[in-house]
Amino acid sequence: MASLPSGEPLTIAEMGFGKLMAHVDKKVRDDAVARVTEHILGRVSAPSPSGKKKKKKRSQGPMAKTEMMRLWKGFFYCLWMSDKAPVQRELAVNIAGIARKIEPAWAHEMFCRCFFQTMAREWSGLDQYRLNKFYTLTRFLVRNVFRRCAAAGWSLTSCRAAMALLAEEIFGDDKVPQGLKLHFCDVFLDEMHAAATVDDDHALQPARDLDGLKPLDTEKFLYLLTPIFYILSGDLGGGGKTQITLFMRATDRIVRLFVQGAAGKRGAPAFPSVDPKVIQWAVFEIAGANETLERNREPLYALHREFVAVTKKKFIEAAPEGIEMPDILSEAADEAESEEVLREATELAEDGDDEDDEVDEVDDDDDDDDDDDDNDGDDDNDDDENDEEP
Repeated sequence: MASLPSGEPLTIAEMGFGKLMAHVDKKVRDDAVARVTEHILGRVSAPSPSGKKKKKKRSQGPMAKTEMMRLWKGFFYCLWMSDKAPVQRELAVNIAGIARKIEPAWAHEMFCRCFFQTMAREWSGLDQYRLNKFYTLTRFLVRNVFRRCAAAGWSLTSCRAAMALLAEEIFGDDKVPQGLKLHFCDVFLDEMHAAATVDDDHALQPARDLDGLKPLDTEKFLYLLTPIFYILSGDLGGGGKTQITLFMRATDRIVRLFVQGAAGKRGAPAFPSVDPKVIQWAVFEIAGANETLERNREPLYALHREFVAVTKKKFIEAAPEGIEMPDILSEAADEAESEEVLREATELAEDGDDEDDEVDEVDDDDDDDDDDDDNDGDDDNDDDENDEEP
């Protein structure tokens, strides 16, 4: 059985992660994920504040985006090779959980952006048997993006960073598959809620602590909804049937679901510190805006009537003082401080110690993966979905 070498932290090339993460043996894959996770956290995290002298290790600069993308390729095929829903869920939680641990902010952002870019690249190759496992991974990754906001007390800065990341990676590129955008709408509100109320992602029926939602007030929530407002107006979605489908999904799975939670419907996420009258006002403003597509107006006015049934307010002339409709998509271009830090760190890494040599070695490992996988035997846990080569 293949195994990971022990000892000092290894370079990605020395780990041979490509073969190990796509291995047919679950134990080998799990060991590979654990070691690669350790490698990521060691490369990007701040140095230990301890004053004790440590054994000198090889010099390695901050992790570059090229290396992170290769790691995500390994994670992708690791999940591809896993079978049985409980195994897939556990692996998805473990991989997405890296985003919960990773520091500093630029590393968290790079990790999440590389995930979405990997999914956008590989999505069209997923068949019906493998789609659900990557739905699960996407769900938990989105949850951990919001968890960073929850850990910061839902500060406006953290909400801006999260929504800039999600808006750019999900809706900022026409090449992102429609299926990924639709699934994002499916999980958006549920995972925002779970980010603040659920601590144990491995639990199938986790305990929920609603105290984590209290700092998420109306202003922050309105800001987090901004990309969704662009969908409602028709500014996002690509036009034609694609835009109509995305509009319908956003209204049903986000806005209408919020109304149901505000009405106290069982199973719908509720946000106790968010005033539904302000969201009602925002929907009405979008419905009447000049820029809104004509075909979107009537469904939006219908949504407004659903809000009225909950708030008992037929017309809200203006939002409370200090509440405005934010514009995250333009702000992201002007205030992309985190993106600047990410670029600087990437440039530093690419100019650092033997990074190109490691990448070349990884290419050789990846080229060998196809030959090795053709000769792999069937694992006892593998079902028919793993019989075909990824």
